Amino acid sequence: MIRLTVEDFEKDIAAYDAVVRECPGVDRFCSSSDWVLAARDAWAPGAPTLLARGAHGYASFLRRTERNGARLLTGFDTEWGFACPLVGHDGVAKELAAAVEGEPWHAILLPGLVPGARLMRSVGAAFRRHDLRMGPALTRWVASLEGGLDGYLSRRDGKLRSNVRRAAKRA
Repeated sequence: MIRLTVEDFEKDIAAYDAVVRECPGVDRFCSSSDWVLAARDAWAPGAPTLLARGAHGYASFLRRTERNGARLLTGFDTEWGFACPLVGHDGVAKELAAAVEGEPWHAILLPGLVPGARLMRSVGAAFRRHDLRMGPALTRWVASLEGGLDGYLSRRDGKLRSNVRRAAKRA
């Protein structure tokens, strides 16, 4: 993998987002540049990163050192963990494993992977010499905005609609 600066990564976001759109087994919205760059700016501006582009995808990690001295590689979405910091196709997990070989890390946190998805299996194979553990599953709720605000509200119960109308009048 070729290491990137934050500026290089930001210049490459069209290509990055194209890879995210084609990447099975990750949340495509939350792994997109719109989400991950906003998360970095909100929760870890200026934090050291490990950004890389390979033949099969991208890696976008923050480097964190915990109070106990543990060195972690985490995604930019450190609060919710919906974004996957590794996106791409067959081979991207092997590229990441090679890229971090010899790096002083204790753990790599890879949130945002769909259990059983091909990318998750690839990560398991690429890091099989390491201790792999599953974290808790998270649920992301999605609301359709089809039909605009009126369409959204038409699919909600009467109590919510009346509360929204009252709040709008007060505002």
